[in-house]
Amino acid sequence: MWSWIDLNWPLRNASKAFVIAERIKAADERLLNCECLYQAYKALSNGIWRWAYHEIFVGVRDSLSLESTQRKLTQRDMLYTFNKEQLADS
Repeated sequence: MWSWIDLNWPLRNASKAFVIAERIKAADERLLNCECLYQAYKALSNGIWRWAYHEIFVGVRDSLSLESTQRKLTQRDMLYTFNKEQLADS
């Protein structure tokens, strides 16, 4: 079992990094920091904070996944429109 002293430094730094990532809207970094904080609080058997960061992690992960899916759909739509116009011009 980990002690608070063992995880104090990583928790403090991951918490600071999480706040900075939120301020600058860096979703990938928020995702990594949430995972780090979740694992640290899990090691400390702190269920409240562990699940709080897990919920944030899931929300950020889903948001990133949605953005990626939307980007892919937009690219496919643009390619379809381009090919359709190319076919009409020939």
